[in-house]
Amino acid sequence: MKRILFLLLPALLAAAPAAARPWTIGPNLDFGTRIDDHDGGSVTTLGLPASVLGLRVGFPGSNAHFSTFFDTGLSVTTGGGARSNHYALTGNLQWAVVPDAGLTPYVNAGFGFRHVSYRTSTTASATSIAWGGSLGLRQKWGGSAYVRGELRLDRVTRGDDGPVTVIPGGTEYGFRLGFDLRVR
Repeated sequence: MKRILFLLLPALLAAAPAAARPWTIGPNLDFGTRIDDHDGGSVTTLGLPASVLGLRVGFPGSNAHFSTFFDTGLSVTTGGGARSNHYALTGNLQWAVVPDAGLTPYVNAGFGFRHVSYRTSTTASATSIAWGGSLGLRQKWGGSAYVRGELRLDRVTRGDDGPVTVIPGGTEYGFRLGFDLRVR
């Protein structure tokens, strides 16, 4: 529970001063592939509401073209005496080409971290830095909701715990769908 609060704390702190202005919240649906820097191997993921349980918390800017958002993620897997935890948090800046249009293209860039820990016969954990961006389309849906789709590219650094590589560094390619509900 403490780790979940640690993961969501930046988003909650950012939301506090923004309580009087509009903000958005919504889930992500991800399909992606990570190419490992070391051996060229790949891992493909399909996740609902993301490759890790994730929410996007956004804050429209005073300039209608710009907004900021946090993408959060959590995945906990247990079984057979083993446990694996994955946490993710990125802060992003988004620019919408025509923000007041029903359908508008956008581009965003972000920076954050990934943390993985596991316990099997051994225990290891590591944190890596992640940065990247996406190109997408956003459709207004009613007066207070948006549907979005984007092509995403992220770079993730390698994360080691002593001699053990916990997070192989690599490049992530993905497609993300999402739904954002405007609050206030």
